[in-house]
Amino acid sequence: MNLNINSDKPFTVVTNAAGYIGYELSKLYAMHGNDLLVVSENPGVVEVLQVLNKYGVEVEYIISNLTIEGPCDEFVSKLSTIEKSIDVIVVIENEYLLIQLAQMMSERHHGSLYFLSSMKERQISEDYILDSVDAGVNLVELKYNDTANAADEAQNIFAQMNLIQILPTFDFNDSLMQFSEPVKLKH
Repeated sequence: MNLNINSDKPFTVVTNAAGYIGYELSKLYAMHGNDLLVVSENPGVVEVLQVLNKYGVEVEYIISNLTIEGPCDEFVSKLSTIEKSIDVIVVIENEYLLIQLAQMMSERHHGSLYFLSSMKERQISEDYILDSVDAGVNLVELKYNDTANAADEAQNIFAQMNLIQILPTFDFNDSLMQFSEPVKLKH
């Protein structure tokens, strides 16, 4: 993967970026000055790129089906070779990718990894992933309502992510219930 992002801005990776919640989150990160790598199996991600470029950030894209083990492993392998610091990775509805990226982020000892699952999906099992996550990595599961307005739901999730970044030692288990009850898995 030849990533041509050379700025000093924070760097965020968003998977399923052509999906409604991924697209809206990508826009929010771009509006807040983050350079982006957006990934989707949908060629519509090219249109997402055109929208994100309006925000004055550097954006790269990859078209790949990360729900398939081979392409997923290849993506994580290539992402691990990027020299630029990866500040945030947003994984939407893909537990296998989450596990691979948690291991990669742990090797880098830095960053936040957010796993987004719809309200109707089950919570991920903490046991099989927590042992591999380094103390320098935030791993947080957030639930979203896939029947809500995408822009509003993305704003809600983005607010939760920013609170978690600002207050990494805060106990989120009881304090953010007004949101979608984030589950802070590891810090």
